[in-house]
Amino acid sequence: MDVTDGIREHALARFQKLDKFSVKIDRVQLTIWVEGSRHTAEAVMHVGKGSTLIAEVDAPDMYAALELAATKLERQLKKHKERARNRRVAPKRG
Repeated sequence: MDVTDGIREHALARFQKLDKFSVKIDRVQLTIWVEGSRHTAEAVMHVGKGSTLIAEVDAPDMYAALELAATKLERQLKKHKERARNRRVAPKRG
């Protein structure tokens, strides 16, 4: 599939917003394809210390697929950040 400038700019803008979670994002690989009327976006995000988050979604159009993939990664980043925070807090011994 040829990626238009509009899709490229939309994807960059949407996925750059994920930096607000202050988690070290090493790399994001975005793969998009169309099969018939089904648009699919797959995002693989590598975050600090070897963790990998994956989101694959289908939607009626490519912009919706990108939004859904970014939203799915956002939820995963929140969980990842919360788990990392909980590991840092040592339990009180008493």
